[in-house]
Amino acid sequence: MKKSVLILVATTVFFLLCAAGYAEELQPYAAFKVGAVMVNDLDDDEVTFKFKKGFALSGAVGTIVADFLRAEAELGFTNFGVDKLDVANVVSYNADGNVSVISLLANGYIDFKNDSPLTPFLSAGVGQAWGKMNDVSVTVSGTKESLGSSDWERGFAYQVSGGLSYLLNEKTSLDLTYRYFDVSGDLEGTHNLYVGARVSF
Repeated sequence: MKKSVLILVATTVFFLLCAAGYAEELQPYAAFKVGAVMVNDLDDDEVTFKFKKGFALSGAVGTIVADFLRAEAELGFTNFGVDKLDVANVVSYNADGNVSVISLLANGYIDFKNDSPLTPFLSAGVGQAWGKMNDVSVTVSGTKESLGSSDWERGFAYQVSGGLSYLLNEKTSLDLTYRYFDVSGDLEGTHNLYVGARVSF
């Protein structure tokens, strides 16, 4: 299933970027998003990390390829706290610390334009992400035990998303977006809900 999703995402972005090369008149834009993050549990042998809700920020530059197609490059930052550490689903320890993720993605968008100012859209993207655990510790029998920080780890990243865009004027739109974001390796997938703005030039 995961392999099929990756193939679909990669194919979508490839065709959108190829389309950009044939567009007669590109319309560049800049976009910014901020949102809340829910994180899947991370299983490592018999140890499961559970995470708190976090936040995500992203900035992007892109171009309107056609009336219904967009392509962009996006730089993102995500941070969320470590909540608990479960051992063999028997013992649970309170935990502290946080996880930081930096991502660089190439995204493609399909806009389903209509006669109203509301435009539904779908998006897919691929790229790279770097993740790091910061100052993680667990409390055992009232004593805090430090697990330290990890090095930055890099992995293949992808996203699939959908949402609504509201046209304020000819140049500015507001976006509401749900995104599923995942990274290969030890990092787990996140469910992100964003609000954002997009300004065309």
